[in-house]
Amino acid sequence: GLTAVTLPDSVKTVGQQAFNGCASLSAVTLGTGVTTIGKNAFNGCADVREVTIPKAVKTIGANAFDGCASLATVNYGGSVAQWNRIAIGEGNAPLTNATLVDTPAKCIGMNLQKTPDKLNYFNTEALDLTGLELAMFYDDDTSVTVTEGYEYTCDAFGAPGTYTVTVTYGDYTDQFQVK
Repeated sequence: GLTAVTLPDSVKTVGQQAFNGCASLSAVTLGTGVTTIGKNAFNGCADVREVTIPKAVKTIGANAFDGCASLATVNYGGSVAQWNRIAIGEGNAPLTNATLVDTPAKCIGMNLQKTPDKLNYFNTEALDLTGLELAMFYDDDTSVTVTEGYEYTCDAFGAPGTYTVTVTYGDYTDQFQVK
């Protein structure tokens, strides 16, 4: 019988009961174009041990993976945050209980979210970045506020004047002024 299935990227939907009862099926790889997995699509595929699901998937129908008692690993093309946004119908415990191997989100940008509490200094006061917040943006439409772990530079600080503080976190840089 059928032991492995690889759907091409051109396929958008795995229809209802498409592979229902394929008892010898052990591996499923869905192409990057799949957005919907229909009801009972892989129901009763007791030997399926591993499934690869693209990040394009938005809906997994009820009982799509019911009866997949051997399902141990779900290779997912997106991040955990994206996985959690998929509408997964009831009766998919084998899928949701399997080990999720996600693709971590990639940072795509940084913005200075909040300048430090103190921006004005007198003579020899030390630079204090308390209150500084950076917003890191990721390709899975999430963001994280960073308040520590960044590096900074400020040339010639201490003499009267306005100075540029450059803040770096990972591969991203932003600047603000202090006096």
